[in-house]
Amino acid sequence: MKKDILFIAATHGDEPIGVEVLRDLQVKGLSFDWIVGNQPALDKGVRFIDTDLNRSAPGDPKAKSFEKCRAAEIVQISKQYQYTIDIHGSSKETGIFILITNPTMDNIKLASMLDIERIVIWPSLTPDQKGPLSEYFICGLEIECGKKDDPKIKAQLEETLAKFLKRDRKAVANWREQLKEKQVFEMYGSLRRSKCDRAVKLEEFVKTKICGESFFPIFVGSYDYEDVLCYKLREFDLAQLISLE
Repeated sequence: MKKDILFIAATHGDEPIGVEVLRDLQVKGLSFDWIVGNQPALDKGVRFIDTDLNRSAPGDPKAKSFEKCRAAEIVQISKQYQYTIDIHGSSKETGIFILITNPTMDNIKLASMLDIERIVIWPSLTPDQKGPLSEYFICGLEIECGKKDDPKIKAQLEETLAKFLKRDRKAVANWREQLKEKQVFEMYGSLRRSKCDRAVKLEEFVKTKICGESFFPIFVGSYDYEDVLCYKLREFDLAQLISLE
């Protein structure tokens, strides 16, 4: 029989918000299992040591890269649990939203159990997006929080996780109704810096129109090391999700 819930914090070492919140919840007496995804990177305050842990799954236990080995270890650990949630922090004002890399029915039901309004379906469309840990969980997703150093976001995340831990997670019969209360988006591409007038104002989850194309920006300016100004979201047809089962 599988254990209930596993949380992963600091998959990226420069995103300590999950560690801080999970420690606070344990101090308050809530019981759950959790691990630090990338302890060496967390200790140094850097995103990763050798390569991005959240682009290294399913990993390789024999690899020379720390993250490749750790990814394989985390995927194996997650198989012991019914649910796995990977907590991330953004430097941008994204608010708190759910990111689903593998839109299975079980993952969608899990998302419906969290008191988080926005859900983003994020398929791996290009090689640079492949290898997220959550794609290999039996049932799991990511929670994105931004800004990651905002005390209000930290308090909101703590409250959200506390509610989730206290609820009966076996009672998911009304997941369709819960899903109707949420905004669901799908990532479908990116806006390249070379294709965009840099004077254009982009805001997280605020609909914009560029060159005749309307979309919702996400992670605006988060990828200085890439030619990506932001990723593009479109509204996802809720009927597609509700009719899946």
